[in-house]
Formats: sequence, structure tokens, C-alpha cells
Amino acid sequence: MSSGDYSIVLIDDHALVRAGIRVLIEELPGFTVRAEGSSVAEARQLLALHQPDILLLDLALKDGSGLDVLKSLECERVNGRPWVIILSMYTSRDFVVGAIRAGARGYLPKEAASVELELALQKVVNGDLYLSAGVTEEVLQPLYGNGSETIPPSLTPRQQEILIFIAQGLSTKEIAWKLGISPKTVEAHRLQMMERLNIKDIPNLVIYAIRQGLVSI
Repeated sequence: MSSGDYSIVLIDDHALVRAGIRVLIEELPGFTVRAEGSSVAEARQLLALHQPDILLLDLALKDGSGLDVLKSLECERVNGRPWVIILSMYTSRDFVVGAIRAGARGYLPKEAASVELELALQKVVNGDLYLSAGVTEEVLQPLYGNGSETIPPSLTPRQQEILIFIAQGLSTKEIAWKLGISPKTVEAHRLQMMERLNIKDIPNLVIYAIRQGLVSI
């Protein structure tokens, strides 16, 4: 990844917060802040002007909620971008679930360690969901309670996709081609899944997917 591969628009209603975040991002290779603003109106203008890869978004803005920005992006995304990471002082279930359902790919409380911002950025550009350690599975559980579409709480959405393809009998190369990622990335996700689920082999991974209702026999 070369410097400036991913462009960022930063929206927060506190100038000092924006300055601190910008400093952190400037130290990361591959990410550049293109513009910053403090309101819903500015967010919409800057998104239209810069068409960034990533939007770092506060929920409490001068003229409304960051959720309004998220909802307006629903029909405007190109190739899934911009990926949205919420930076907020609010960590209750309603805020977190509302943001993820509205399309956010990451959620960080403002008191999170600075290293988490880098982790969140790397996760979302790799197609994963990032939630701070402060956001518990209990908070996320309402997202996963939808019958046959249940997502195992210990797996990311990307890992769930890969698990479904594995259970359908696709090879590593076929999965990589379908998802537009490298075979090594698919293998890494598969190993992480097996470790998290304490499953030792592919047949039992397939059985797990069937039991979770992710695929049918």
C-alpha cells in the first residue's frame, strides 16, 4: 500500500478533535485526510466534492445527526464506498445498532486508544466490520437474530461470506475471485474462523455452517 491510497473525509463538530485525528492519520501510510467539516451540510458537500474512500463521522453534529448522513449515502455509494467509521462518545445499544444498520462499517468510542483507529481503518478497507472492544456482543446481538440469516457473533461479515462459500464447496481461488481478494487473505480468514470457533478441519467447519443455518444440505 503506497501513501495516499485511501482518501478520508473527517466530520466532527469539535475542531480540536479533528486536529488530533488528522495528526494520527498523517502518521499512517496509505491514508490521507482530504477534507474536514463539522456539520451534516458540510459532510454532504465534501462527500460530493471529494468522493472519498472513507468517511470518519461523528454522530452529534451542529445541525443534526451523523445518522442522517449515513442514510443519505444509502443510494449514493460507488463500489461500496465511502466506507463509514463512526467516532462517537455514545456507545449504547441504540446508537451502535442504528449506525451499523444504516451502513457504518466501523464504530469507535472517542475514548478508544489511538491504535484502534489504525485497526479500524485497516479492517474496513479489507472488507471487514470493525467494532471497538468496548462494543460487546450483547450490544450487537439484535443484528444477528434474523432466522436463517443469523451471523455467528464471533465472525465478521467477511468471514461469514467466506464460510458460506467454503460450505458450498468453492476452492480458495474461487472464493478469492468472487470476493476480489487474494487467496492468502481467504486462507487467513479461514484460519481465524477455525481458531475462533475451535474447529480443527474443513468438514467440521461445513457442519458448523449448516447448523447455523447459513447453508442447507
